[in-house]
Amino acid sequence: MFSESIINNIRSCAKEMDQTRSVPKELVEWMFKEKLFKLFVPEELGGKLLGLPAALRVFEKMSEIEGNIGWLSAIGSGGGMFVPYIQKEQADILFDDEKAVIAGSGYPQGTAKKVQGGFLVTGEWKYCSGAEFASFLQQTA
Repeated sequence: MFSESIINNIRSCAKEMDQTRSVPKELVEWMFKEKLFKLFVPEELGGKLLGLPAALRVFEKMSEIEGNIGWLSAIGSGGGMFVPYIQKEQADILFDDEKAVIAGSGYPQGTAKKVQGGFLVTGEWKYCSGAEFASFLQQTA
């Protein structure tokens, strides 16, 4: 997972990530490929279903390589912990895609209005890590 090549590639993007406050697309694609957003998702939904100690070692290594990537993998994979609390049919829909990832904010400052084909979300969040590539958003209060 953490070849010298990928470590160097991640570290070479650190300055850009700090300046742009986003992760280059190729790194996000690598994170999807390595299932770094699905560490707590069951294998039948394409996840790794790691125990907490094993997942923490992944977060620690990712953070050692580059802090932004470590943060993003921890935040992005945390949504997988909700799978046991979601009806199976919904979990299948939400997590089956290999690029399924939850982005969320614990500071609700917006509204979602149901419209044809989905929702129209308005508001402002100072932080919502991973929102630009998330497959769905969660707001907690």
